[in-house]
Amino acid sequence: MPVSFENIKVGSEYTRPELADLWGFKGFEAISRGIVTPSGTPYIIMFITKEKQAFLTQYEDAFVDGILEIEGETNHTADQRIINTESKDDEIHLFYRSRHHMPFSYEGRIFITDYIIHTDRPSRFRFAVDRVTAAADSSISTEGETHGILDDHFTPDEEGRRKLTQHIIYERSRKNRAKAIEVHGISCKACGFNFNEAYGADFARDFVEVHHVKSITEQEGITLDPVTHLIPLCSNCHSMAHRERGRILSLDELRAILQKATTLGNTFK
Repeated sequence: MPVSFENIKVGSEYTRPELADLWGFKGFEAISRGIVTPSGTPYIIMFITKEKQAFLTQYEDAFVDGILEIEGETNHTADQRIINTESKDDEIHLFYRSRHHMPFSYEGRIFITDYIIHTDRPSRFRFAVDRVTAAADSSISTEGETHGILDDHFTPDEEGRRKLTQHIIYERSRKNRAKAIEVHGISCKACGFNFNEAYGADFARDFVEVHHVKSITEQEGITLDPVTHLIPLCSNCHSMAHRERGRILSLDELRAILQKATTLGNTFK
């Protein structure tokens, strides 16, 4: 297994010939594709170029603030392996450059947060550069699907293709969410529910919803402190926190309601 990342430094630049030499390949042709899966290794290596040469397939890719969104290969060869990365103990590593013929910057190991599988066109994948950012980004994506909140996401344009659009709804900062998860963890602060424990870490991937203790509209223009203004909640408790129109229940109120229900013997059936 010649491929190793022990001597590859995050933030350093490499050309394909340099990497081929480091990994013991006879030539760089072995790693000339956009998505490389070296035989006998647990690695999926992505070489992503934003501005590609005109004669190459013009995949729509974007790498912004630690979030990578790409189109998979047209032959879909690596789709399922990318999806099953966590369950198979595989690792995805990213080399990125803004323009062709430039060296690639090694961005380190990345983690899948979302995907859309297609059969008639390239599938779409979304990644984050670390686990905490991945958990935060995943919560935004899932909440967008379940509650109708959209953040940075791929949406179809008038020609049926997909492009990256920015939907700014007040301040739903991915960095703030990541910090809140880093500090508070991924268990619900109200009831203690943990998605990893309930559904398995391979599927849940550290998912938890992140709750604003006060309405976002009330905090417009205020510097948000992710440690005190944001807390992780399960989907049930998050919904109940917003159950009463016009106000948000505090964490203490949620806990009191749960405690009362437990004392009365109420259980979910």
